[in-house]
Amino acid sequence: MAIAVPTIERAARATIVLALLAAGVGVVALLLSSDAANVSEFGALFLWYAKHRFSGNLVLIGFCGLAALSAVALFFARLRAGFVWNRDLQSGAVPSRQAGAFSTDQLVREARAALEPYLGGRPRIGETVDAMLGLPVDLAASELLIDGEPGDGKDDATISLRMAMTRVRVATMSSSLMALVLDELRAIAGIDGEFGEGSLELRQQQSSESMRVVIAQAAAGTRVRLQVMSHMAIALTLEELQMPTQVLQSFARALEQRSGLVAIVGPRGQGVTTTVYAAAHYIDRYRKEPGLIASVEAPVRHDLPFVHQTEVREGISGARVLESLVARGHGVLIVRQVDDRETARIAVEASRERLVVLTINEGRWRDALSWLREASGALPATTVVGQRLVRRVCASCAEASELGERERELLAKGGVSLGVSVDPKVGAGCRSCRRTGYVGRMPLYELVQIDGGADLDKVSAHPTLEGSLRDALDAGETSAAEALALVEQLREQRA
Repeated sequence: MAIAVPTIERAARATIVLALLAAGVGVVALLLSSDAANVSEFGALFLWYAKHRFSGNLVLIGFCGLAALSAVALFFARLRAGFVWNRDLQSGAVPSRQAGAFSTDQLVREARAALEPYLGGRPRIGETVDAMLGLPVDLAASELLIDGEPGDGKDDATISLRMAMTRVRVATMSSSLMALVLDELRAIAGIDGEFGEGSLELRQQQSSESMRVVIAQAAAGTRVRLQVMSHMAIALTLEELQMPTQVLQSFARALEQRSGLVAIVGPRGQGVTTTVYAAAHYIDRYRKEPGLIASVEAPVRHDLPFVHQTEVREGISGARVLESLVARGHGVLIVRQVDDRETARIAVEASRERLVVLTINEGRWRDALSWLREASGALPATTVVGQRLVRRVCASCAEASELGERERELLAKGGVSLGVSVDPKVGAGCRSCRRTGYVGRMPLYELVQIDGGADLDKVSAHPTLEGSLRDALDAGETSAAEALALVEQLREQRA
């Protein structure tokens, strides 16, 4: 809309005041044309003065009529403008920043409206848990988190939703209710002990969702994560990983080899699982050998029918499981979340005779390779793909933002130099992105390929994460705020 509602309101009020004044003049004009026989002496003098002062009674009456019609028209225009404004605000045509709405207000209101009937009084635990399981699905969140200390404590547990990479606190519940919720979740998700993880199927009227339930010990007590598995989409092809052409081709060639080591490196929650499952699909289509691939996973995230998947649980050694799979003669081994030296040593030794694909939760490729070399000695030919995720700017409400000199300096110090003419995009907020300005996340990659005796101090990645981040900023796919946050994380890891 070209004219905002407050402007129309002020115009309508001013016109109504003028119309009232004009109406008074109109009354005088009407009296001028009336019979003054019954008017008092003072009234007669007033009418005589007005009659000589004003002329053209019909013109005055017409002016009063037009003013009154203008006031009525503006009044209805104000109603119409308000209707259009609210409609456009809901559809996302009006940026939330212009409307003065905080990006998470609507999410919090909807979440509280859905949860509060089941959190107070004497709730039925089954209905409370059902409401919690359904909430992230209904509001398109990736997971629901509960943090607190279950029991009879006075401190309340907090309930949060995660939208992309943003965590929003939406409600609280008593610690005693949290204890009952935990017992119910353990029962329906098949979690035997106090802590652990399981899964369940959430069936709704026209669809069903797989949910992952994680109950873990945290600094503040206990943390519960209810993850919607459809938001952890597993790519079926390497092209779906959105890798740059150079990285895609090198990664594919490494996966086509009969032996060697491929390491996928990145912190938890940065898409490493998605990448390794896409790699498994690619190997299966390329080699086309039944029973070729076996995996050691902690835990299994998705069932792959063409992979012999072994889940490592408490009390089972991942190294011993891997040794068993090596003895069976599988041609490709996938080891997810290598976190101990013995497993790393066995994996590296096995890669001299077969292809081994690892995932390592390290910050950068150099740290991962140094750790592997310390655990196993010399490395075979190795390809390392490092990755991170940043939030993607919503295309529906993206707009240019001016980047200050201070921000440019911080990015440049972090290895992300932008041209003077480059101003990253920012999401203003719309219905498509639930007023957050972001829709989903996008991957950033770096690639390193070495032979067994390479000096790691003389090896460099190409492309680097910093270069990938610069390309994303140039393309308007992520924001300066996301870039600055990632640069700071990388700086801390180098320190």
